[in-house]
Amino acid sequence: MDKKRVIEKLRRGAKSLEPKKLNVLSTPIDFRIGSILEKEGLVPTFVRFQRTPVFVSPEIYLNIEHIHHAEVAAKPHPSQVDRVAVRFTQQGIERINALVGYSDLPTLVIYINNVSVASISITSKIPAAPVEFNIFESDEEAEYFVSLANSVKA
Repeated sequence: MDKKRVIEKLRRGAKSLEPKKLNVLSTPIDFRIGSILEKEGLVPTFVRFQRTPVFVSPEIYLNIEHIHHAEVAAKPHPSQVDRVAVRFTQQGIERINALVGYSDLPTLVIYINNVSVASISITSKIPAAPVEFNIFESDEEAEYFVSLANSVKA
């Protein structure tokens, strides 16, 4: 899939967002707290590759401003899709680490242009080093994430 089709797919998803449910100002990359359990105040959303919904907070927990830098990481195997290494700001690291140990809301749902693309479990504290995400469908999508993540710094 070429870069233009990846971008179109992500933007198409953003147009279908129900504003009544998630009435928030977002940035190109957002992270929202989520749970696999339905809870009051959380909104159901489907994350690709998952058959059941994830219930997310309508509030943005982290956004593009909490990303210090992102880059495509080395592939462990040539046939695999690119991974992205994300270095969070100190505030971003503190916010992620504050989630460790809470069994009620154990995931962060990653949105790209208001499209929920992945949910990641927060099981341990992250260091002040890049964190690798292996959540992308294609190399082009990984590269697009990197370009968005670094666009604020440009």
